[in-house]
Amino acid sequence: MIYVKGGSFTRSGVPEIYPTQVPLSIFKPERHQQISVMDFYLDPYPVSNKEFVQYLNVRRTIRSGRTTVLIHLNVPNCHIVRRGLKFYVEAGFEDFPVTYITWYGADAYARWLGKRLPTATEWEFVADQSYPGEVTRTFQAVNSGTPDSNGFYHLLGNVWEWCADFYTFRDWRRIKPENPNSLITTPQKILKGGAWNSPIDDLRPETYGFCDPQLSADNIGFRCAKSL
Repeated sequence: MIYVKGGSFTRSGVPEIYPTQVPLSIFKPERHQQISVMDFYLDPYPVSNKEFVQYLNVRRTIRSGRTTVLIHLNVPNCHIVRRGLKFYVEAGFEDFPVTYITWYGADAYARWLGKRLPTATEWEFVADQSYPGEVTRTFQAVNSGTPDSNGFYHLLGNVWEWCADFYTFRDWRRIKPENPNSLITTPQKILKGGAWNSPIDDLRPETYGFCDPQLSADNIGFRCAKSL
């Protein structure tokens, strides 16, 4: 893991939102918004298929409880397969990011290692330090290419990355003037970073995505963080 010295950064304007059907008209621009984070650790690259398979072979199941699925198998472009009680990675995809992982699967894996998922602010703080920089416009192995100046791979592009937070937003059409900081909480978890198939304009540190934590896709993965 890479040590990240905490500090502050300035977020200006309205963050881009994915999916794009969320109207930006509900957001009020907040120029020069100062955001701070504490020191923490962050993995240099997303979790790979071979790393997640090790976890599955300890659990011997893709479920946590009766209803919570950690990863969806037997779907197109999922490169993890199950044979009996063992899990395997398709040859050639060992070092590629694990995908079709639900938020619950990402969170469980991180906790298994004594880690956690990064907050969206932590993730953006790290990405902001290296932006503008190289973006990953194809699906690649997690340690491929050249890291940024701080040693991180594929912060922008390759796969969207699950964050710890529930997504919230300020609806300036509905909140009361005497309570301007009210937040509307959604049931979705935040995604950051964009993916190999994202529009180039989405590949920026301030871009937010969100998704139901029970869902997954072939362009969603994650990396782990750890508190000091």
